[in-house]
Amino acid sequence: MYSVPNPHPYFDPERCFREMLQELMEGSDLTRSAKNQHEKIAMVFSCKSAIKAGQELAEEEMQELFDRLFATALPYHDVHGRPTIIRLGKGELKSKFGR
Repeated sequence: MYSVPNPHPYFDPERCFREMLQELMEGSDLTRSAKNQHEKIAMVFSCKSAIKAGQELAEEEMQELFDRLFATALPYHDVHGRPTIIRLGKGELKSKFGR
């Protein structure tokens, strides 16, 4: 069984719906990778309703996302198979932040 996340406060349902229809009609790497139409719809909706890179969030919103992520059956990757969690050592963190 597939599920999609509940929309966040910045979710624009009309834009999401229009983008989903366009992607389902025109096709994309995401829709081509799905096994069936239900999976395609769930994957596209999940992607379109996701918080995008660079979007600013309050600390409470971030905590809620972590709580909801770890309440899922598969918290370690997104619908594209990309990791949602990575492990960084202290050395790598120091080099990234120059300390």
